[in-house]
Amino acid sequence: DHRDLHLSIRRQRQMCIRDSCHTIPGIFPARGREGPKLELGTNARRRLEDPNYKGRARTEWEYVQESILNPGAYIVEGYRDHVMPRWYGQKLSAGALDKIIKYLLKIEEVR
Repeated sequence: DHRDLHLSIRRQRQMCIRDSCHTIPGIFPARGREGPKLELGTNARRRLEDPNYKGRARTEWEYVQESILNPGAYIVEGYRDHVMPRWYGQKLSAGALDKIIKYLLKIEEVR
């Protein structure tokens, strides 16, 4: 049922903000502690250059995409694996994924 899907998405969004896994600069309720800050406009390149990075991405865009679709490819130091859901690739359309990546790459580190 379309309404069930809409409610499910709305509920997931509310849970994401309320019980946020990540801190997202500029979004006040998103003050999570389970995952690293989503400052990928700054950190994506750093993570690609990290000698511990063993993923397949070669660009910042590919890194963010890989982090969403295969979150175990690189675990930021100080965080645990298997916290981020691995089903995003099954739930997100290509267009939605592109919008998320574009948004996340705009977020710069706040000092």
